[in-house]
Amino acid sequence: MTRLTKMSLLTVLSMGMIVTTNAMAVEKPAKGDRKARLMEIADTNGDGKISKEEREAAKAKIKEMRENKRKEIDTNGDGVISDEEKAAAKAKHEEIMRKRMEKQADTNGDGVLSDEEKAAMEAKIAQRKAEMLKKFDTDGDGKISDEERKAARDAHKAKMEERKKAIDTDGDGKISPEEIKAARQARKDKKQSTEE
Repeated sequence: MTRLTKMSLLTVLSMGMIVTTNAMAVEKPAKGDRKARLMEIADTNGDGKISKEEREAAKAKIKEMRENKRKEIDTNGDGVISDEEKAAAKAKHEEIMRKRMEKQADTNGDGVLSDEEKAAMEAKIAQRKAEMLKKFDTDGDGKISDEERKAARDAHKAKMEERKKAIDTDGDGKISPEEIKAARQARKDKKQSTEE
């Protein structure tokens, strides 16, 4: 196993443990596609807003998708995910993530990672790992424990709820396209004022 692959896998494992709730989580769409995918799932009437009813329906659909993913991982269909099945699912996820990372690192798009591209990727991986450890390794032991991982997920959930409340300026429980536009403009304005 090359040094690059080892580092890639280490980073993928670290990131995966923090970001996902478990190995059976629904595979995330690309960053730019996530909002569109969530709107596609949730906004069933196509009005550009997600009502409370649509949100509940979307939660049920996501739960169903996770259950389907669980069934996909449970290859022998016995209703129990064995260590071997977990390992196979983890390996599959790592391979997908490795390919994504290599594609992103291939800045000239020639399908081959040059030494410079590999070095840049390794530096980025090391930086991300250091940032995650600094942020989530509260006891300073150099590892992210289950408790620290749970605390990170809980903090992320709370932050998302705060953002949602801040965007929903009329307090109707729905985030309209106008509210999204206003929130984006506010972020843009804030960024410009800090840069000046």
